[in-house]
Amino acid sequence: MITAEIGTGTSFVNLDQVTGVVVPPEDGKALAAAMQQLDADDELVAAMGRAARERYETVLRAETMVAAYLDIYRS
Repeated sequence: MITAEIGTGTSFVNLDQVTGVVVPPEDGKALAAAMQQLDADDELVAAMGRAARERYETVLRAETMVAAYLDIYRS
């Protein structure tokens, strides 16, 4: 996954060089470099895909996020 850091939480979902690549907004060269990096390295893409699935399962599932918010409200 390639996302741009636009201050809306995309970098919370997509961790740079862990679950994908984060590039600066409006930076075509960085976007092209990220695309080339992922295109050239199938093992990296597979590792990032596994990491993304793990992050989803442990952090981003609706049940997990709701429980975290409930903990905040309770405190």
